[in-house]
Amino acid sequence: MAASENGVDATGREHAVRTACTAYRTTMSTLAQVPAYELWQMRSYASVLHIEAPVMLDPVEKATIAKAVERATKHSHATMLARVAELEGKSWRFRDDPPILTRL
Repeated sequence: MAASENGVDATGREHAVRTACTAYRTTMSTLAQVPAYELWQMRSYASVLHIEAPVMLDPVEKATIAKAVERATKHSHATMLARVAELEGKSWRFRDDPPILTRL
């Protein structure tokens, strides 16, 4: 969907999907060798989980991925909390933001 919205043609989208699938399989194969506790400790650190997959990317694809990773590393639970909640005294309360966040 992101590739389509960014004007990538059908061949480029197919290449992106195949590349993502190959990278996923490689990453899962590597992570399968990691003990569960260590994997749990790694979960919050994208840079730790980044594993080079044996795929060929052109410079535009590499730049797109680098931009997405850079944007993702700027976000955390704290930045998300500030967007969806507000501090009331010592407690956080979700803001009303229909249709996603609504009071029950």
